[in-house]
Amino acid sequence: MSRQLSRSSALQAGAAAVLVVGVMLLLIVSGHNRDDADDNADDGDRSSDVTESQELAGGFVTIPSDAFFATVTAAQKAAGSWRVVSVSEIDGKASPASTQDVVDANGDPAIRIQIQSTKGPVIGVYVGGRFYVHGLTAAPTPWWKVPTSPAIEDLLVFADPEQFLSGIKDPRSFEVIGVEKVESGNAVHYKIGVDAETADENGEQNGTQPVQLDLWVDNENRPVQAISTFTVEGHKQTSTLVYSDYGQDLEIAAPPADQVTTKAPQGAGL
Repeated sequence: MSRQLSRSSALQAGAAAVLVVGVMLLLIVSGHNRDDADDNADDGDRSSDVTESQELAGGFVTIPSDAFFATVTAAQKAAGSWRVVSVSEIDGKASPASTQDVVDANGDPAIRIQIQSTKGPVIGVYVGGRFYVHGLTAAPTPWWKVPTSPAIEDLLVFADPEQFLSGIKDPRSFEVIGVEKVESGNAVHYKIGVDAETADENGEQNGTQPVQLDLWVDNENRPVQAISTFTVEGHKQTSTLVYSDYGQDLEIAAPPADQVTTKAPQGAGL
């Protein structure tokens, strides 16, 4: 949410067509970065700083605005593991859903990513500082060991809530909507406005634009759902993230060495 991406890069990522880089950037853009304008920017102008906790129905207690970032990120990190399902739409056309499993956010992170392609599921595993991809190469070595690059390191934002949610650290507006039912059960709905940086084709900052994020938090102050709608070069994109499996044993391991190749798949672009 806090990093800079050019608008054309964001569109390319949303297409999810450039094999591994496409997979990674799709997840980074749809699940993390919000460097483009929200169609509903006017809603973000409503400022309702909640400086004290409030008791709500069902035993929920709201988080004050000045403690929100620290409270939510600490609660998520304390869980140690979680799953996120991301669904993104561009101009009403849905991209394949992706799933990200994160384990051990407080130590050496391991991340597993899965997305459906036209040829079947593509699975990425980040473990031990290396990234492996399954679904782009044929047997007997179906796993590709991807060369280290800055794009690979960007995966680490998934394992660090303080980076992933950094855009809400200093919100422009903060509003408590109330208790609502989501997929995982009841949760408190917060509407948060931020000023996101925009970047040109060369990655140089060229201004800020208002972005609005709807975030639902459970009774342990962990995010369970997030929805963002924004515009990239006139194209409307809506992203939904659903969190689950907090604290569960999500086993993530490197593939067997005899199933790994370092030869890049055709068209991988690395």
